[in-house]
Amino acid sequence: MIAARILARTAARTSVRALSEAAAPSGLSIKFVLPHKTVYENVTVDSVIVPGAAGEFGLTANHSPVLAELKPGVMKIMHNGGDVEEYFVSGGFCIGHDDSTADITCPEAVKLDELDEAAIRATFASASADLANVAEGSADAADAKIAVETTKAMAAAIGITL
Repeated sequence: MIAARILARTAARTSVRALSEAAAPSGLSIKFVLPHKTVYENVTVDSVIVPGAAGEFGLTANHSPVLAELKPGVMKIMHNGGDVEEYFVSGGFCIGHDDSTADITCPEAVKLDELDEAAIRATFASASADLANVAEGSADAADAKIAVETTKAMAAAIGITL
């Protein structure tokens, strides 16, 4: 019953959009937020590539609506004019709307060129040691595993092997 209502609403919205006289958007308007700050609010860009949990994907103007969980990895923002900004994101969510807007929310993000190889290696060593010394299945083991996987993704993002 719920699926039928959602499909009916989607079909109605799609038919209205297809018949719209409005001009096509010139780009994708993004809102990129972290818990402690807003990185971008309603900034128009050419496209965004995000590290989806089910695989990397890109968003552009007129993209189909999408809701995706993000995994640790590199997010690329392609600005109009060709400039590319790269951020390492620790996870989060991306919502692409049918009006050529997207909301990207991440618990942590840092510009790729600000990642420190020595800090990544030290964090990986510490997290690996923690993982080896905690009870399997415990909350501490989960925390250590997340730290190991995230630092591995950071290392891969800047081209180092741990």
